[in-house]
Amino acid sequence: MAEWYVPEGVERERERRGCWGVPVAVLLAGLLVGAGLTLLVQVLWVPGPAMPAAPRAAGDATLTVDDAFLSQLAAGGLAQGQLPFSVSNVRVRVQAGNVMTMTGTTSPAGLLPARELSVTGQLAASGGRVSFHVTQATVGGLPLPPPVDAALEQALNARLATLADILQVGNTHYSVTGVRTTDGQLTAVLAAQ
Repeated sequence: MAEWYVPEGVERERERRGCWGVPVAVLLAGLLVGAGLTLLVQVLWVPGPAMPAAPRAAGDATLTVDDAFLSQLAAGGLAQGQLPFSVSNVRVRVQAGNVMTMTGTTSPAGLLPARELSVTGQLAASGGRVSFHVTQATVGGLPLPPPVDAALEQALNARLATLADILQVGNTHYSVTGVRTTDGQLTAVLAAQ
């Protein structure tokens, strides 16, 4: 019989084909070690889930407004109020502790030189709305008489009451159940009605 001539390199190639087991085993071992290390890193170094927030009643929400929004609201209230003077350049500043200060420029009776109006008061939730109680009001450093304090408070509260108009989504109306402040921000806590 005739023998076939097999080149030398081909015989070695046939022997190598049977050696795939070792490289495949090394590859699989490497993949397993890599996956194990990745899992270990995730378990040890990734922070756990954040603590859940305290549960709130269904339908509760908050509304946060800043000084600029409250300044516009106050300016509108003072313009529509029954005050013996007009006020311009109204600026509101909310502070921690539910304190609100308002300043503006006024010219009592239109005859006297312009003076600074300064009003300080306490914010609260009352009757489902945000309310403001004047604790001190001065013009040019002199205290205002109680009837003018009351007129200021009424004008500001009438305008704050308009916030209730925007507290309706669809058929759900919200009322204010609490008020909290930080420097520059007023947050009203709302409950669905």
